[in-house]
Amino acid sequence: EYFISQPDLETCKQYLVEADTTSPIGRVGAKEYTKFISLWTNGRINEERYNQLPFSLVMRFQFNTEYGGDGRLYIPLNGVTDENNAYLTQICSGIKHDIGRILPP
Repeated sequence: EYFISQPDLETCKQYLVEADTTSPIGRVGAKEYTKFISLWTNGRINEERYNQLPFSLVMRFQFNTEYGGDGRLYIPLNGVTDENNAYLTQICSGIKHDIGRILPP
């Protein structure tokens, strides 16, 4: 697990919600994840299609979704529990780490 600051975690949550535009709400699909990455990188990683994203970000999505199920990233934003917060911290810190390796600061 990688470190993420509280402001970065809140930004991650905000962009996940913003990118989550199709039903079911609270579950981010591949197309929405692609939009989320674009939002979080201010368009510096702005691909049209999920499979055009850098490999590490594709793997991060697949590893953290129920890919054998509906292939969506669960976003537990209702009823914040310690477990949900730990889950989102793990997801967001991993994605932030991958973005940091792809894009220079």
